[in-house]
Amino acid sequence: YDVIVKFDVEDINLDMNMRLMKRAVDNLFSNVLKYADSKYPNLIMSEVRKGNYQFHMSNSKLEKTEDIESNHIGLKSVEKIIKIHGGEFVVRNKDDFMIMIQIPIQKD
Repeated sequence: YDVIVKFDVEDINLDMNMRLMKRAVDNLFSNVLKYADSKYPNLIMSEVRKGNYQFHMSNSKLEKTEDIESNHIGLKSVEKIIKIHGGEFVVRNKDDFMIMIQIPIQKD
Protein backbone atom coordinates (compact mmCIF):
# COMPACT_ATOMS: atom_id res chain seq x y z
CA TYR A 1 0.00 0.00 0.00
CA ASP A 2 1.12 3.53 -0.73
CA VAL A 3 0.40 5.78 2.20
CA ILE A 4 0.50 9.57 2.17
CA VAL A 5 0.87 10.97 5.69
CA LYS A 6 0.29 14.63 6.52
CA PHE A 7 0.53 15.52 10.20
CA ASP A 8 0.19 19.21 11.02
CA VAL A 9 0.07 18.93 14.81
CA GLU A 10 2.21 20.53 17.47
CA ASP A 11 2.34 19.32 21.06
CA ILE A 12 -1.20 18.91 22.34
CA ASN A 13 -2.83 17.21 25.32
CA LEU A 14 -5.66 14.77 24.74
CA ASP A 15 -7.48 13.11 27.62
CA MET A 16 -7.93 9.53 26.46
CA ASN A 17 -7.97 5.91 27.43
CA MET A 18 -5.00 4.56 25.49
CA ARG A 19 -6.29 0.96 25.48
CA LEU A 20 -9.59 2.01 23.91
CA MET A 21 -7.96 4.39 21.45
CA LYS A 22 -5.50 1.68 20.35
CA ARG A 23 -8.48 -0.59 19.71
CA ALA A 24 -10.14 2.11 17.58
CA VAL A 25 -6.99 2.70 15.52
CA ASP A 26 -6.47 -1.06 15.09
CA ASN A 27 -10.03 -1.36 13.77
CA LEU A 28 -9.48 1.46 11.28
CA PHE A 29 -6.24 0.01 9.92
CA SER A 30 -7.77 -3.47 9.80
CA ASN A 31 -10.46 -2.01 7.52
CA VAL A 32 -7.76 -0.57 5.25
CA LEU A 33 -6.16 -4.00 4.91
CA LYS A 34 -9.54 -5.65 4.19
CA TYR A 35 -11.26 -3.10 1.97
CA ALA A 36 -8.78 -0.63 0.47
CA ASP A 37 -7.72 -0.99 -3.14
CA SER A 38 -3.92 -1.22 -3.02
CA LYS A 39 -3.68 0.28 -6.53
CA TYR A 40 -4.50 3.69 -5.06
CA PRO A 41 -2.81 5.64 -2.25
CA ASN A 42 -4.23 5.89 1.27
CA LEU A 43 -4.29 9.33 2.88
CA ILE A 44 -3.76 9.77 6.62
CA MET A 45 -3.96 13.32 7.89
CA SER A 46 -3.92 14.96 11.29
CA GLU A 47 -4.52 18.59 12.22
CA VAL A 48 -5.73 20.92 14.94
CA ARG A 49 -8.81 22.94 14.09
CA LYS A 50 -10.89 25.18 16.38
CA GLY A 51 -9.64 23.61 19.62
CA ASN A 52 -10.06 20.05 18.38
CA TYR A 53 -7.67 17.37 17.21
CA GLN A 54 -8.79 15.94 13.86
CA PHE A 55 -7.65 12.67 12.33
CA HIS A 56 -8.65 11.80 8.74
CA MET A 57 -8.21 8.61 6.73
CA SER A 58 -9.32 8.04 3.15
CA ASN A 59 -8.80 5.41 0.50
CA SER A 60 -10.30 3.92 -2.63
CA LYS A 61 -12.38 0.82 -2.02
CA LEU A 62 -12.03 -2.59 -3.58
CA GLU A 63 -14.69 -3.24 -6.21
CA LYS A 64 -15.64 -6.64 -4.76
CA THR A 65 -16.01 -6.97 -1.00
CA GLU A 66 -18.77 -9.55 -0.61
CA ASP A 67 -16.24 -12.39 -0.12
CA ILE A 68 -14.46 -10.61 2.73
CA GLU A 69 -15.15 -12.10 6.15
CA SER A 70 -16.42 -9.45 8.55
CA ASN A 71 -18.76 -9.06 11.51
CA HIS A 72 -19.41 -5.39 10.59
CA ILE A 73 -18.89 -4.02 14.10
CA GLY A 74 -15.49 -2.37 13.63
CA LEU A 75 -16.71 1.11 12.69
CA LYS A 76 -19.53 0.97 15.26
CA SER A 77 -16.94 0.16 17.89
CA VAL A 78 -14.73 3.06 16.75
CA GLU A 79 -17.71 5.42 16.95
CA LYS A 80 -18.51 4.34 20.53
CA ILE A 81 -14.88 4.78 21.59
CA ILE A 82 -14.69 8.27 20.09
CA LYS A 83 -17.97 9.27 21.77
CA ILE A 84 -16.60 8.03 25.13
CA HIS A 85 -13.81 10.57 24.59
CA GLY A 86 -16.28 13.40 23.93
CA GLY A 87 -15.47 13.34 20.25
CA GLU A 88 -17.19 13.02 16.92
CA PHE A 89 -16.82 10.28 14.31
CA VAL A 90 -17.88 10.80 10.68
CA VAL A 91 -17.86 8.13 7.96
CA ARG A 92 -18.39 8.61 4.25
CA ASN A 93 -18.61 5.34 2.37
CA LYS A 94 -19.57 6.04 -1.24
CA ASP A 95 -17.19 5.83 -4.21
CA ASP A 96 -14.29 6.07 -1.78
CA PHE A 97 -14.01 5.59 1.98
CA MET A 98 -13.27 8.44 4.38
CA ILE A 99 -13.37 8.79 8.14
CA MET A 100 -12.88 11.83 10.34
CA ILE A 101 -12.30 11.69 14.08
CA GLN A 102 -12.50 14.87 16.11
CA ILE A 103 -11.51 14.97 19.79
CA PRO A 104 -11.48 18.08 22.01
CA ILE A 105 -8.02 19.24 23.06
CA GLN A 106 -7.54 19.25 26.80
CA LYS A 107 -6.92 22.72 28.16
CA ASP A 108 -4.07 23.11 30.64
